Formats: sequence, structure tokens, C-alpha cells
Amino acid sequence: MVTSMFALRRAPRGTTLPPMTAQVELSAVFEQGLVAVEQRWPEAPVGEDAFAAYVRAHLDRERDLSRRLHVEDLFLAWWAMTCPAGIDAFVAELGDTLAPILACFTTRFAHLEADSLMELLLTRLFFGDDARIAEFSGFGSLRAWVEVVATQTFLEASRSPDLHYRRERFTTEMRASGVAAS
Repeated sequence: MVTSMFALRRAPRGTTLPPMTAQVELSAVFEQGLVAVEQRWPEAPVGEDAFAAYVRAHLDRERDLSRRLHVEDLFLAWWAMTCPAGIDAFVAELGDTLAPILACFTTRFAHLEADSLMELLLTRLFFGDDARIAEFSGFGSLRAWVEVVATQTFLEASRSPDLHYRRERFTTEMRASGVAAS
């Protein structure tokens, strides 16, 4: 069952919503996005009110939402933050985006291993108090955002001698979260 945008209209006190015409347009974009999410990831928890609350938290920050909101991307980011199945779906969905970046860095920096870089990126994205995925707003492409975070992470790794420590941290955190470490 698709969550309705109407849940987003019940904003907590102190928050504002776009004008009614913009709300109707945004509601249509949101509904279309949720239908696409259900088709793409049938097992995903689309009907949860927590996702509507997550989207509502972004409404005050952006103007012209209906043209810029990437509902599927925002859902995938939210799902990855909330459970191991979401992380698995995130990795499956964006693997083709990351492969050329990984190849570039492992070719340029022979001391870097693709598996270690991927584990480092997943640690940076999903684990710890500074998990980067929480920064994704949904008002742009998730693929482009991940490309930037991956490039920053891999450049940092190319300059850092403690990649082995970070790999151990990743393995520990993945096991603790229930996600299958690769």
C-alpha cells in the first residue's frame, strides 16, 4: 500500500508547508515516486510513516520541490539508513555507478584494493555517528551524490596509511548490523 502525501500535510507545529497548489503538485510527484519504489523494490517498507516523516523533514529546506524531488532516490537512502535490507538494495542499485570509480582509483593507486575501498565507502556512508547517507536530501541525483562521496573517500584513502584499520571497523560494524559483508 502506498503512503499518501496527505501524511506529509500533517506537519508538526512550527513547520510550514508549501502553498496548496504546490502541495497538490508535490503530492502527485510523491505518489508517482512511491509507485515506482514499490515496482522497483517490492519487498521495501514503502507504507511506513517513518518515510513520510523523513521526507517532511526536508520540505522546509527546499523550494520548487516537485521539480527537484527524487522520491525513489530519497526512499533508497532512507531505507539504507533504517535496515540491512536497504543497504543491500543500495549496493545492488548503485554498483554500476561505483565500478568505474573503483577501477580508476585501483589503476591509479596500485596499493589500494577494490574490496577495501568499497568497504571503506560503505562504512563512510552507513555507519557511525558521521554516516554520510543522512546528508542526502533527495533534491538531486543519488548517483551523482554517491559519485562525489566515493571520490572524496577514495582520495582520502589514497593518502591514508590506516586503510587496514578502517577495513576491520567496516567488518565489525557490518556484522553488528546484520548486513552480509563481502
